[in-house]
Amino acid sequence: MTASFLDRVTHTAGKGLFLSALQDFEEHGAPSIHPQSDTLSALWAELLQRTGANERAASLSKLILKRDNVAPSVKARCHVVLALVALDETDFVEALKHFRRSMRAADSSGDLELLAEIQLEKHAGC
Repeated sequence: MTASFLDRVTHTAGKGLFLSALQDFEEHGAPSIHPQSDTLSALWAELLQRTGANERAASLSKLILKRDNVAPSVKARCHVVLALVALDETDFVEALKHFRRSMRAADSSGDLELLAEIQLEKHAGC
């Protein structure tokens, strides 16, 4: 797995082309090649959620969050996935809980861009 591949998939997803990014990701077998990579797994969970595979996305996000030493930015992304799944299920209390957790994790990571993305997601969804 090369950095250019990850950059390409992230760029495609950033343009809102989630299905294309997911197809590219899965064609390269990224999740099976690197099953322990939290960053890759979190990206996969995001793409699954964005393309309507909420159950798979939530399961993967929960699995990542159970792992030891997960980076705060990865935790933040997983909580966003869980928040968006909760919104789709109209569980607003659960969604808000996960959005708050995601913002705390993003803040502790020092990634201001991620924090801003999460705040936009929260305001768009709630």
